[in-house]
Amino acid sequence: MRLFNMLLITVSIILAVLGAATAYTPSLSAADDQLVGRELSANVMGVDEAGKPDVIVKGKTGVDEDGVNIYTTLDEPLITSLREKGVRRVRVTDFRFSTWTGKWMFLIGIGGMIAASLVTRRIRSMSAQAIRDTPPAEGAKHATPKSLIAAARTAVQKLRDDWSPNANRDELPDVVAALGEVQKQHLDAFVAMRPRLETQLGLAGYAQVMDRFAAAERQINRAWSAAADEVPDEVRICLDRAVPLLDETLAKLG
Repeated sequence: MRLFNMLLITVSIILAVLGAATAYTPSLSAADDQLVGRELSANVMGVDEAGKPDVIVKGKTGVDEDGVNIYTTLDEPLITSLREKGVRRVRVTDFRFSTWTGKWMFLIGIGGMIAASLVTRRIRSMSAQAIRDTPPAEGAKHATPKSLIAAARTAVQKLRDDWSPNANRDELPDVVAALGEVQKQHLDAFVAMRPRLETQLGLAGYAQVMDRFAAAERQINRAWSAAADEVPDEVRICLDRAVPLLDETLAKLG
């Protein structure tokens, strides 16, 4: 259903753009009374005897005393001449619904986008219902996105508080194990709650939360790697950075 909706949106946008492109370019196959008196907003182009682009009729011919542009006005002889030279369309300064040849294409495109928006709302509604109907995993019945981040923050804060400036490499395996638990029990579980977060916060809100969360997760992962590589100073730096980022994540969730 999502694939169909994306296809519908794409096709609708293409149709709307193609239809809109003809709004100011009436076809010379229209009746003369629909064309006479209209002003050309751009040069009418053709090709000369050598096959090179050539201006058949200038659109803008000058500027009056008040600084207003003067445009060539279509009349019956000029329209007939353009038709004889094989010109199919001209660009004009005014819009008329009656000579807008792509109007139905444009309206179909707009209708398709409206339908796609309704389908999108339906998909989100179904996703939200599925989330509500899905029983929580065993051991995580009371877990919420906020509780997971809060638990991760508490664990990281404790590691930072317990960290000694003179920490030796013998302590690092315990840090690796503790951060591994944070990653598995809290961070991975939080990422798995994406559908719930998107439903609760919307795409914009979800993006803001994940921006802060991803930054915090990177620092925790770096701390884990530094501990595994036996670089104590880097561990402390990453823990110092992770705590405020987790606080910002909590604030976004709130």
